[in-house]
Amino acid sequence: MTKTREKRMIKVRDMVPSPERNVRGGERTGIEELAELIYAQDLLHPPTVVPAKVGKGKKARTVYETDAGERRRLAMFLLIDQGRWPEDKEIEANIAEPEEGVELSLGENVGSQPMHPVDAYIAFRKLIETEGKSPADVAEHFGVKEVTVLRRMKLANVAPELLDLYRQGDIDTEQVMALAVTDDHEAQRRVWEHASPWERDATNLRAALTHAEFSTLLDPVAAWVGAEAFEAAGGSVRRDLFSDEGEAFIADRELLDRIAADMLQPFAEQVKAEGWGWVEVRARVAPNALLGFNRCPNERREPTDHEATQITALEQRLEQLDGELQALYDDESEELDEDKVGALEAENERCVADLEALQASLLRWNEDMIAHAGAVVTLGKERGKEPVIVVHRGLVVPEDREALNEAAVAAGVEPIPATARLGGHPAVQQAKASAPKPEYAESLMRKLTAHRTAALQAVIAGSPQVATALLVERLVSEWCDEYLYNRSSCLKVTATDAEHALTLAADDLAGSKAWTELQARKEQWTQRLAATKADGTLLQALLALPLLDLHELLALSVALMIDAVQARAAQGPADTIAQVIGLDMADWWAPTAGGFLAQVPKAKLVEAVTEAVSEDAAKPLGALKKVQAVVEAERLLAGTRWLPAPLRAPRFDLQAQGDDEVDPPEGVGEAGLTADEPAAADEALAAA
Repeated sequence: MTKTREKRMIKVRDMVPSPERNVRGGERTGIEELAELIYAQDLLHPPTVVPAKVGKGKKARTVYETDAGERRRLAMFLLIDQGRWPEDKEIEANIAEPEEGVELSLGENVGSQPMHPVDAYIAFRKLIETEGKSPADVAEHFGVKEVTVLRRMKLANVAPELLDLYRQGDIDTEQVMALAVTDDHEAQRRVWEHASPWERDATNLRAALTHAEFSTLLDPVAAWVGAEAFEAAGGSVRRDLFSDEGEAFIADRELLDRIAADMLQPFAEQVKAEGWGWVEVRARVAPNALLGFNRCPNERREPTDHEATQITALEQRLEQLDGELQALYDDESEELDEDKVGALEAENERCVADLEALQASLLRWNEDMIAHAGAVVTLGKERGKEPVIVVHRGLVVPEDREALNEAAVAAGVEPIPATARLGGHPAVQQAKASAPKPEYAESLMRKLTAHRTAALQAVIAGSPQVATALLVERLVSEWCDEYLYNRSSCLKVTATDAEHALTLAADDLAGSKAWTELQARKEQWTQRLAATKADGTLLQALLALPLLDLHELLALSVALMIDAVQARAAQGPADTIAQVIGLDMADWWAPTAGGFLAQVPKAKLVEAVTEAVSEDAAKPLGALKKVQAVVEAERLLAGTRWLPAPLRAPRFDLQAQGDDEVDPPEGVGEAGLTADEPAAADEALAAA
């Protein structure tokens, strides 16, 4: 029979801890969060208390021993102490007898089952997406910060089957947070499934999902520009809500580097004013790129008395800092004072920077000589530090060396030898040659070459001989002296599935002919391998396959590792593969409004229709609005097999031992090779 309990309004200040009847032991945690929730929603569940008398005579009073609800009591006391509730605040409580206390406390704690975090995440999402509440409304109602609501929304968007693993304890919170860096469920599943168990820590998962993007914490250019400036310029940024440092990821390198170069331009003007013959701004400079330059001779002047004093003081302080830091590291009697270490290391960095700046100011160049040399202004950044502007001065390209040496002889300085690599800095040579602007934007180039990569994969997946040759080619280049320094290949022998890179580069790839064919092959083999899983390891299953079947699986696996996405037009190993297999992208790709035509200027539409149809057919496009021109161009180009330059197959001449031209291998013709003709590719490679 259920007992009806008395409910009574009592003052919070009259509540005291239960002396021994509250069965929940240990430290109470989460009091601040509970206080916020109670303040936002009021007390939803009355505590259970037992009245008790304390004091004697006139000082006697009634208190209420909290047998069930000690965390609630502490949270309410906190609200009163903060001044958010009045001192005489009253709440409703369940009144119990002393002999019931242990039973009731045990019943409340044993009978309750804590909600799994996943359920809370999904509930928050429902409040916002179904009931129309804003994140700010939900945050206020539940007494949490708005960023907490946004984070829970983000976690709720992890793939359902991965959230089920989280419920079961097979994925921890850190791993779920790492997977939530993207909203792409397919990418989340792929990264989780393809990673070995020992590779599934949060750091590796996050890196796998963001490997083709630029981090505002790690990439100096992204850190210099910043997420806000990039967004202001029209770029798209993906933020990691779980990063304490506010990490964000940027995919459009072309726009990112262009913004950075614009921001660096004022500094370049200051360097130009020093008298250099040329100054170039480059957002990024490869570590070995400057090896192609000679260096303009310079000399170190003697420091002034003031400069000498500064240098000495900085050197002495650096020595002191080094001693203090070493003493802290060596002291095992106390726990390392991280704050003190951080302060000393920060001062050390400032002193090093000041000393380097002073030493650099002592270098001087002859004015007549620097007119024939130049400088590159770029960005640099060490891990965990702020990006800095780096200026490489005194760079001499080979064609300016003679003029500089004439100035050197006139100045009584020893001429520089002809030791630089031919061509100088590629960026400078490109600027001097006034190279034309790339025909297509980097983002569009990545999209087009992603489609070409998928087509390469589809053809190679049906050609075991080509796949085997590609794999052996890459492996042989690791040990054969003849090819040791000729490792040009787009085959990822580290077994990195290129699918994520392709879908990131081309948002319209799914549904394409190549993609559909690849998915069908993958599904077929996935089912076949799944059927043998219970029989033993993957290796045992593979060894049981007929050799021809094993070659077919090898072809698919090698094909899926091909990654030939590129941002700029340049001949590379993918062109060689395309030539060998006779790839004709017109079999796999066609210009559509969404996939290509809307992303190029109207002049390109006119040019394409002129090439594919006729000049007369293309002329009317110039008078149409862009949207109308795109629709009409799509209609006119349909069925023409027209391809933009990045997708056209370059014609190579396969050379024999001399310079005589030879015919392409048998099986490779003008029309190319489709995935329905795998045998032709094998024969072609064998003939070659």
